[in-house]
Amino acid sequence: FGSKDSGVRSRSYEQMKDAVEQLQLLYPSLIGSAVSAGPGQEHTTPAPARIERRYGEANSQFTLVEFSDTECPYCQQFYPAPKALVDGSRGNVSLIYKHVPLHGENSRLQALTAECAADQGGNQSFFRMISSIFSSTGLNGRGTQKPLSSIAEDLGLDARKITACVDSGRYDDKIRADLQEAVQAGVKVTPTTLIIHNPTGRKQVLSGAYPPDEIVKAMSALVNGAPVQQGVPQ
Repeated sequence: FGSKDSGVRSRSYEQMKDAVEQLQLLYPSLIGSAVSAGPGQEHTTPAPARIERRYGEANSQFTLVEFSDTECPYCQQFYPAPKALVDGSRGNVSLIYKHVPLHGENSRLQALTAECAADQGGNQSFFRMISSIFSSTGLNGRGTQKPLSSIAEDLGLDARKITACVDSGRYDDKIRADLQEAVQAGVKVTPTTLIIHNPTGRKQVLSGAYPPDEIVKAMSALVNGAPVQQGVPQ
């Protein structure tokens, strides 16, 4: 389970599962439910593990499920592409973001920070935080150039509440669920895009940072029921 930037283009399914298991060993809180907070602390209740971080209309014809990591260079380069497709689709395309934080502790903290940002402004705040983290990250596990609390303040969010939320483990189960979904979907690299044609339920996986025109071709093929020929990622 690698990212395109690491020089690993693809690994076996078993290796991918091993990577997720190693991540769970490093962060035991991903395995259980959120820790209870003491008196006066916030976010004592675990968030729903299957909550959707959607950009665009829920009743769209297509859903792009993006498996990504904010410390992955190819994910950073690719991130604007699916959002641009949503913005230009007149409600026909939506994007769901899934966390695959495999660049260590900074990836995990960034994922949790984005989830906690949503407590203050819903999915809009989530995607604003993801965009700001991508703009500030040093990539490959180095973390952001600005503290995550400063990024939150720049977005007009309450940094103290976000820190308390992250520390409480409120969204640990959400990150774990995203990782498990990546395993079940056969994701081997980040970014990976799962394209779903909602009226028919047809699906196609594009592994790597594909240009928008390749994504559009894949969507057209799903509508027509034709086999999808994968092009060359960027």
